[in-house]
Amino acid sequence: AAAREAFASAGFDGATIRGIARAAAVDPALVHHYFGSKERLFVAATDLPMDPEVMLPALLAGPRDELGRRLATLFFSIWDDPHGRTVLLGILRSAVSDPRAAAMIRAIVVERIVGPLVAALGSPDAKLR
Repeated sequence: AAAREAFASAGFDGATIRGIARAAAVDPALVHHYFGSKERLFVAATDLPMDPEVMLPALLAGPRDELGRRLATLFFSIWDDPHGRTVLLGILRSAVSDPRAAAMIRAIVVERIVGPLVAALGSPDAKLR
C-alpha cells in the first residue's frame, strides 16, 4: 500500500525506496530484499486491479462494434474504486514522468490485456491494429 500511494502521489521519478520503506515502517534493505529494485517494486505496486482472465470474456461478450464502450466502462469502473484509482494514478503519473516507467507499463498492458484481447478477436493483421 505504501508503494502504491507513493507512486500515485509522486510518480515513478518522485517516489523513493527510502520513502516507501519509511511509510511502510520497514527498513529499506527489506524492500530491496523482496523486490530487488525500484522498477520491480513499481511493477508489483501497479499490478492491474482486475484479473484479465475474468475481464476478457466480459469484454468479448457482445457486438464487436461496442467493444470500445465496454473498455471505457471497465476503465471507469476501476477508476470509481478507491484502490483502482490509486493504482491508475500511479500508472498515469509515472508514465508521463519517466520513460522507464512508461515502457514497463506498456509491456504490462500489452502482455496482460492487449495481447490476449487481440488473440481472442482473431482479426487479420491484429497485431498491426
